[in-house]
Amino acid sequence: MPYPVIVVTGDSIAQQSFKAGGYGSALVDFYQGNYDVLNRGMGGYNSTQLLQRFIEGLDVPSSADVRLFVIHIGTNDCAEKGYQRTSASEYRDNLLSIIQHIRTIYPAAEIVLLTPSTVQSDVILALERSTGMPEKFITIRTPERAREIAEMCKAVALEEKVDCLDVFAMHEGQRDIFSDGLHYNAKGYKPVNDALIQLICSKFPKLVPDDLPRAFPIFATYGREGIDSFEQYATAIKEIGQRMKAQALDETGSEGMQSDGSSRD
Repeated sequence: MPYPVIVVTGDSIAQQSFKAGGYGSALVDFYQGNYDVLNRGMGGYNSTQLLQRFIEGLDVPSSADVRLFVIHIGTNDCAEKGYQRTSASEYRDNLLSIIQHIRTIYPAAEIVLLTPSTVQSDVILALERSTGMPEKFITIRTPERAREIAEMCKAVALEEKVDCLDVFAMHEGQRDIFSDGLHYNAKGYKPVNDALIQLICSKFPKLVPDDLPRAFPIFATYGREGIDSFEQYATAIKEIGQRMKAQALDETGSEGMQSDGSSRD
């Protein structure tokens, strides 16, 4: 039986988040043995192009048991000129259509939006010119334009009642979080990783791995034929796991209490 699925989609920021230190790889680690985490980030895409990929299927079967979409799109929409640029209103319409598409095809899936970050205009411009790119094709990106799209992302999230992480606010004023003025390094991804895991734990308790069944049978299920001890071993392991979980919950519940039951505070 296929594993339940989490889909990370968007532009190159989403695509590269599956590198070591990114939120894609953090989700893979978080959900190991429970869910498959799919990388559907596509470098260079803006919201118009991402919407088209959703319409075409995104290479995720409609029958897939998708539990969560993490959507990080807008970095390329932020361009001041060129074919990647979209207006704020176009971006809004595309994002609304993507959300509607998910709700129609994958009605059980939760949705989390991530805003685009700020940018380092001087670094990006110098890098593009260093490649010999003709001036007419150079993409101008500014923090002001990125803020406009980030604010629109937050507005759509509020309108559609979905959760949103304000990556722009996390990164604003920092300069050592990018590999090239646009894409994040491990330090740039770190606050996003932490915020995303924290959001999942607080807003989607049914998606917290500790409360999820394993997607595969315990190894002792496949014991040697005719040896009863394997079945007994599997039962013992299950009981130990249940006791450890109950103990952890008890310790969490008693945290902040004195031995006499009164509050430490």
